[in-house]
Amino acid sequence: MNKINKKLLGKEKGFVWINRYSDNNNTDKKGRWSRVCYYNGFYIAWVNGSVYQEEIPNLENGRIGLVNKFYVNLNFPTSMQQFSGGEIFNTIKEAKKYTEEMFNDFKKLINETEPK
Repeated sequence: MNKINKKLLGKEKGFVWINRYSDNNNTDKKGRWSRVCYYNGFYIAWVNGSVYQEEIPNLENGRIGLVNKFYVNLNFPTSMQQFSGGEIFNTIKEAKKYTEEMFNDFKKLINETEPK
């Protein structure tokens, strides 16, 4: 078990978002930016951020810069068919809201199908 899971499983309840590669809205020096979502310590989603392609020619270092597209990859069953890359959003706030709403819907469905 990695350090993040050990830390989360014992203390944090509900949704927890962990920064990966960069702690702000800019990519790291290699053009990477991600946020990882956990629920009660369980990994449920990965959000990749990138610099929108139209802006690439204006940037000195290719895809390095301010993140303005967010790609959500859910890691739990959904009733819809997701393809590689999942859903795309213009803000991290929208991406987080989508992830949390989808997971809450998933939890409701699980609770409805439990035998009594």
